[in-house]
Amino acid sequence: MGGIIRPGGPPANLPGDYEDLRDNRLLHNPNITSYPKDQREWNTFIQELNKWIKNETGSFDIGGSATAQFGGFSSDPASANIWWARYGQMVHMEFYFTTGTLNATSWDISPIPDNLVPRDDVTVSCAGMVQNGTPVDEGMCTINNSAKRLSFRLTAQFGVWTSGATAGFNTSGRHSIIYMLRQPGKH
Repeated sequence: MGGIIRPGGPPANLPGDYEDLRDNRLLHNPNITSYPKDQREWNTFIQELNKWIKNETGSFDIGGSATAQFGGFSSDPASANIWWARYGQMVHMEFYFTTGTLNATSWDISPIPDNLVPRDDVTVSCAGMVQNGTPVDEGMCTINNSAKRLSFRLTAQFGVWTSGATAGFNTSGRHSIIYMLRQPGKH
């Protein structure tokens, strides 16, 4: 870890190829490197942070004439949309669609917008999915770097998706994922 000192020391059980990703741009910015002393300096400090820590929101449709498409469905979920918010290196996605009919044992959405693609593949928990009318309490979503794809799968407890069955999200509530980009260049 290059001699960097952290409170409490390094995290336990780091993988062998672990690498801290950091960006030193803020360390060399005179509007941020000193402690603000008055309201004017605080305003400058906050404005400068907002320039570097990019916050943005958006949405994208899936299916039909949209760029993003479903994979694995013979009949796609209708009126499908994903709303997203990006806070620096953190992405939050909310899924606004219900179910479609599968013609495979897996389903996905691709491509996702470039600014939401992580440096490495990321797998996160994803609740609220449905298989053939049955709620799936434990699901996973992998955000794939090279394919710019969201791949939805079931945990071992539920097996694989059933071809010919309905799959997607149930209609009650909003279903979402949160993941880190780990891309210092994407600010």
